[in-house]
Amino acid sequence: ITDIEKRFKKIDKVSRKIHGHFEAEDIHVFRVETKKLRALLRLAGTDRIKGKKLVLPKHLKDLYLLLGAIRSLQIQQRNIRAAAEGDGSPMCETYLNLLNAKEAGKMINAERLLSNKKAFKKERRHISSAIPAKISKSRINNFIKSTGSSLQKLVKEEVPSDESLHMLRKLLKDLMYCWPYISADVALAYPAFPSRMEDIQKIVDLLGNFQDIFMGIIHLESDYIYINNEVERELLLNIRARWQEKKDEIKKQINRELPMPKLGLFISYL
Repeated sequence: ITDIEKRFKKIDKVSRKIHGHFEAEDIHVFRVETKKLRALLRLAGTDRIKGKKLVLPKHLKDLYLLLGAIRSLQIQQRNIRAAAEGDGSPMCETYLNLLNAKEAGKMINAERLLSNKKAFKKERRHISSAIPAKISKSRINNFIKSTGSSLQKLVKEEVPSDESLHMLRKLLKDLMYCWPYISADVALAYPAFPSRMEDIQKIVDLLGNFQDIFMGIIHLESDYIYINNEVERELLLNIRARWQEKKDEIKKQINRELPMPKLGLFISYL
């Protein structure tokens, strides 16, 4: 699959930009390209040499997770500053310093992985030799059915959990990333499905907003106990309360835009 090699080239290019700088946008691009690669590997199925399931190589997966943690900390710092400025409160310097220290520690570990070009090249060569030259119709159908089955399990929940919404986003993005390969088969079997792609993008964007604020609350809940300044701690608790309200609002919006029963009908096309 030529797109897998393209993904590797883009990942390699942006990783060189991240090295030593860790700009938020570069990290975002790296993670998006890695997610696209992961989706394509899932579509491809099995290693044609060893017959094992194709997954992200360990070195790349470790870097993906580490950069994800760094990006999450960067987003948290940005959102905390915005929240404090928004209501005219003093900056949460102790908490921001804590987040910055965590970020710096993870950057040190990420630099080690980014510097190990030998491991990246080795994994790239292995994947390039292991992927099938062409994706079969049966493999495409298996991918569609497998994704549909996983989605069906999620939509059975009347009130989806936070974890279910995260998994829902992941599965829908897999469909979008693999769409050039599966669209013809889906359109042939399920004529109504392609017209719903804009709905998928809309719900994915909402789920992304939900995930960002969910992670922000998780950070606050795990960190505020280390803040000794009572004024700052009270401010952080107030921010958490506002974020919780926003999170609940987004969840309601998700259910309005594409409620779970409706999503179940939509997924039934799969």
